[in-house]
Amino acid sequence: FEQHDTIDWIAEGLIAYLEPHQHLPLFEMTHHNSGPQSRMILTVMDGSSGSQNFQRMGVHIPWKKLSSLQDVIRTAQQAGWNQVKIVHFDELYQTYCCGCNCEDESHIVGNHNTRRPPVDLSGYVLVTLEK
Repeated sequence: FEQHDTIDWIAEGLIAYLEPHQHLPLFEMTHHNSGPQSRMILTVMDGSSGSQNFQRMGVHIPWKKLSSLQDVIRTAQQAGWNQVKIVHFDELYQTYCCGCNCEDESHIVGNHNTRRPPVDLSGYVLVTLEK
């Protein structure tokens, strides 16, 4: 690990499990330890719909409300991550559906055993931050 190298950080599902006051130190640490053109990829459950999705899955989050997507992005930008791209999971499915005209249209390209997850991901977004 070299602090000035380009780094790709992945924080899949992490943000929802951290308390909101823990987001800034995470973003500051990753930004500080990243060289030019580094990226951080997050999955974020928007607080506006996320709590309801967690309740449907039977998961209890120890605080009353998740951070909103806008708050997470604002905190990342405060730490220096300045380029933000947001992709909703439905967009990923539409982009990578195999198009094979079989009975199950939920396939992902090249893998007919992969199906859409059995949980509702409508509140999730993929966020890419670039330095």
